[in-house]
Amino acid sequence: MLALAAGFALTLRAAPEPRWISAADPAPAHAPSRFTRAFRLAYVPSKAWVRVHARDRYRLAVNGRPVSVGDTPWDAESFDITPLVRVGDNMIAVDADADVQSPDNCFIWLRRRLSAPAAFERLSFRTRDARQDEWLYVEVVDDKGHTSGFYCVERRRPDLLLGRHGNEREHVIALRQEPTLAYRTQSAPCDFSRLVEVGIRMDRKQARPAPAGQVALGAVRLHGATDTDLGGPAGWRLEPGAGEHRRSRLEPGSNGFFVVRYDFTPAPDPCVSVDVQAWGPTGETTRVVSDRTWQANGRPALLPEVKRDSFAWSPLAIEGPGARTSPPLAAAVSVTFDGGRGVEGMTNAVTLQVWAAAALPDARVRLRLQNWQGDEVFNQDAAIAWRGAEGRARVALPGLPRGLYRADASLAGIADQRRHAAYAVLAPGETNVASVIRTLTPIVRRGMPLQGVDTSWRADPALMLGFRDQGINFLQVHMSPRQLDNGEFNDLLAFCRATGLRFAINNESANWSTNAPGPDGRCRFVAPDGCHRWDLSPEALDAATATGLFEGVVYDEGEHMQLCRNRIAFPRASDGRPYLVETTGMTLEEAHAAFTGAARQVNRFHRRHGARMIVESVFPSLWHPLAQADVTLCPKLLKEDVYPVVLALALGAAKQYGAELWFTPDFWSMGHFPGHSVEKYTAALRLAHAAGVDNVYTEHFIGLCRIRGVTYEFSAYGAALQAFLDDAPSRAKRGYTYLDYEPEVAIIRFPDSDWGQASCYYWDTLYGALDLPPTPETGEWMQVFSLLTGGQSDPRAVNANSAVYPRYEQPVMMPCPPTAVYDHNAGPEVLRGVPTLFLCGVTVSPGTLAAVEACVRRGAICFAAARLCPERVRCQASERPARVGDKKGAWIVLDGFRPEDLGPYEPLLPSVGHALRLKFKGREVAFAADGTGPDAP
Repeated sequence: MLALAAGFALTLRAAPEPRWISAADPAPAHAPSRFTRAFRLAYVPSKAWVRVHARDRYRLAVNGRPVSVGDTPWDAESFDITPLVRVGDNMIAVDADADVQSPDNCFIWLRRRLSAPAAFERLSFRTRDARQDEWLYVEVVDDKGHTSGFYCVERRRPDLLLGRHGNEREHVIALRQEPTLAYRTQSAPCDFSRLVEVGIRMDRKQARPAPAGQVALGAVRLHGATDTDLGGPAGWRLEPGAGEHRRSRLEPGSNGFFVVRYDFTPAPDPCVSVDVQAWGPTGETTRVVSDRTWQANGRPALLPEVKRDSFAWSPLAIEGPGARTSPPLAAAVSVTFDGGRGVEGMTNAVTLQVWAAAALPDARVRLRLQNWQGDEVFNQDAAIAWRGAEGRARVALPGLPRGLYRADASLAGIADQRRHAAYAVLAPGETNVASVIRTLTPIVRRGMPLQGVDTSWRADPALMLGFRDQGINFLQVHMSPRQLDNGEFNDLLAFCRATGLRFAINNESANWSTNAPGPDGRCRFVAPDGCHRWDLSPEALDAATATGLFEGVVYDEGEHMQLCRNRIAFPRASDGRPYLVETTGMTLEEAHAAFTGAARQVNRFHRRHGARMIVESVFPSLWHPLAQADVTLCPKLLKEDVYPVVLALALGAAKQYGAELWFTPDFWSMGHFPGHSVEKYTAALRLAHAAGVDNVYTEHFIGLCRIRGVTYEFSAYGAALQAFLDDAPSRAKRGYTYLDYEPEVAIIRFPDSDWGQASCYYWDTLYGALDLPPTPETGEWMQVFSLLTGGQSDPRAVNANSAVYPRYEQPVMMPCPPTAVYDHNAGPEVLRGVPTLFLCGVTVSPGTLAAVEACVRRGAICFAAARLCPERVRCQASERPARVGDKKGAWIVLDGFRPEDLGPYEPLLPSVGHALRLKFKGREVAFAADGTGPDAP
């Protein structure tokens, strides 16, 4: 057993998850923080791994022997340390450093509290020993917390700019008379008759070149009916402002002065997370995880709150003995351009920083530059100057033509990091990076189906080069109304024209915000009939269409917004506002007709401007009325989806109404990003292709390509997409589309929008109507899917947002025969040849019932709710379940679709098998639970 130094054992079952830890005290300037943990090992393990994640750079060592380094790693990394651990005492150490800079303007507060409120007319004090152009901002505060505002150089107090001479100066401020600078809003003005506090803010402008210094203050007095002496450091306290503050000190001085010694040298609290696991020879598993028991710079570690973002998003814990380990890295290189960008024809300097496990005295670093077209334009080695294990090299870049360039730095013998730096060269006098867009050339491979990414947009060199390197041909771009006003929308149009990328605009801004005033002051999110959504203006649509590359507007999770009445944008306690149409007060059939009509109207608006309406959906609920309205369907894969349901509904709706069909694999799941493994993502890409759709784009690009400043790097997910795209030519001969789908099972139901809302947190509002809750009839189709998946799909919900599925463990891939869901108006053309039918839900049209009867007479088996059967069949089924023969086929008349409701007729169900199966033009493709299949394209 692995025994910890504290003398207790920690097993895998009892151990908590690893936590982010940080240091209570910063490390010395320009030094990393050190995190350590000692442990004892009673045996030699058969396997020992460590997983480490750091914000931002780290060195990992076990028992003093280096394991790996990372430089702003995007993902946690796992390493095999079996050869490094030993019986007895062991030590793991992580040196971490955060590679950030101080703000240009740093400041710190000195505050002094009075024992009781009092009236004062003047404040006086003396300063000396200033050497760095320090500025003072002075305020007094009353007992209600109201401030006088700042007495400062910006309000006719030039003496509060202390200068560099260090001379002693006296400052006298007439509190009631002198103008002040308001720096925060307050309900009332300062009451100078009840002052309780003096505040002095000491500012260092341009702190980066010289972040440390000192200022002495003395003879601090408040003058009134009775004067109060505030001199000496006792009673004063330092409070943080902007920039690093913890090295700053208050110290006694001489001749009645006290000294503020400030030091804003960056110490931005690097954080680490560590998980050590050892597997014993007889199967024991033990752990040591980062927590308060670790030491950070010699003191107990703290547990900071680390926001989940693009730099701290991967699982922190080792997933198990089957997880993959990373190859160790001995050194990492980052690139910094002087000035951030270049000027056409002018030489520019580049700094190459090396973060190594140990100094590499003979190593040289190589810098290569590639232009937008992929041609190498620079290649040079440079010597490295070392300070400990950190190295630095300088390289002079020759004058280059205006454009975008990719820089790659590497060390001989060190594994390639696959990290790139983006470099923009502008024309003399230019300041807007978007100006280089006109130098770009097409990057799209012609003749390929649309395959792209969901992304936000800015004219950022790293983002633009990331698109190029990924190999996509389509962008689905989240825009905000602000971007339409500030020119970024026009930059996007120019970028797509230059590169040949097709694109769609995502209007999700309205899902998260209640208001967006346009130039005329009117809210752009106010839609007709009291609805809340963002319909782009005709002018914006026309400008996008004029590029010849515009696909349309993506109404992101439009079905979600309709069902929940925009409760994301509006407070949960309110009724919210409808998204497409108000349905409260309608019957279910009226709500369906109103929703379909509203979707058709919005789509026609886009068609008039040469675009289309695309609805991206997470819940399998409203695809049939959207398809009926000629809207392009875009269901999600991954996320919280159950694949047999998503495919059956999407393929069925598209086939029935001839609608266009896209898919978007979405990394999110239950608030986690990514909530799915690389293997599941790869399976989702292959499944979307196998379904024969027109476009597959991945949400969100930040999961594929992480960008930080000029640096960008493709994640394992990005590598998976690149491999998928590289194989596109071999997949081009698929030979069918989604419209060629040949289901062996058809579920026929009225599209009531019930996906299992009653079994989870969600609002029970069918079609968004406040008075239309789910019913047993609306939930019948979910029971049918449970039958078709062998019970793996829960009969209460067909999306894992429902609590009936294990949180974070929902199985997306389930076995199921080729199935399509059709609505209550399905005709004979889509039902012909389907051997097994299910008739459920609230209603079915006479024409559809007649088509089902014809199928049964030709030999189909129809499992049907008794109330939906033809009257002649219902009369023959006085007791249920019942089998009623009808020429070559039969009706199985039921009161429900649970296994027990089927009774002796359960063997008539189609075989579930062991794979999710689809069928096109007589060809079957199958996916096992892990996404693999012998004949999956």
